[in-house]
Amino acid sequence: MSGSTSNRCSPNLSSMPVPQPARWHLLDQLGTRRIEKMIRKSSQNRSPKEQPLCCRQCGALVTHRSESIEQNGAHCHTFTNPQQIRFTIGCFGSADGCRCEGGASTEHTWFSGYAWRIALCGSCGQHLGWRFERSTGRFFGRILDHLVECGHRSQ
Repeated sequence: MSGSTSNRCSPNLSSMPVPQPARWHLLDQLGTRRIEKMIRKSSQNRSPKEQPLCCRQCGALVTHRSESIEQNGAHCHTFTNPQQIRFTIGCFGSADGCRCEGGASTEHTWFSGYAWRIALCGSCGQHLGWRFERSTGRFFGRILDHLVECGHRSQ
C-alpha cells in the first residue's frame, strides 16, 4: 500500500469516456479550491451530523461528514498500491457502517506507524477502504468514490 499522497479530493472520473492521462489532467484543472468550495456549499444548509455518507453500491449508512479528520496534515490523500491501483481516500475518525476483514498488516502502509486492515460495507460487502490502527488509536481511510451523500445513490 505504498504510494504518493495529495491534498486533493477528486471527483469520480472513472465513468467518463476520457483516457486515463487526460483524467488526471482534468483533476489538476479542477483544483483543490474548487472542490473544497463545492463541499462547503453543499454543507452550508445542514449541520455536519445531518450529512450522512452512504455506500455507493447499496445505500447503507457508513459514516458522517462530522467524522472527517486530518492525518499527516490533510483529510484527503491519493495513493497508489503495489498493484498500481490509484485510490483517493478521505480520513474519518469512525465508520460504524464498516466491518474489517483479515489481520492487521504494516506491509506497504500508507501511514507510517500504522497497520491497516481491509474495511468493507457492513451491509453489502463492498470494499470501502481501510482501518489504520496502532496502539495509540485508529482511523478509517474511506475510498471517496465508493461513498455518496445518503439519498444520492448512483452506480
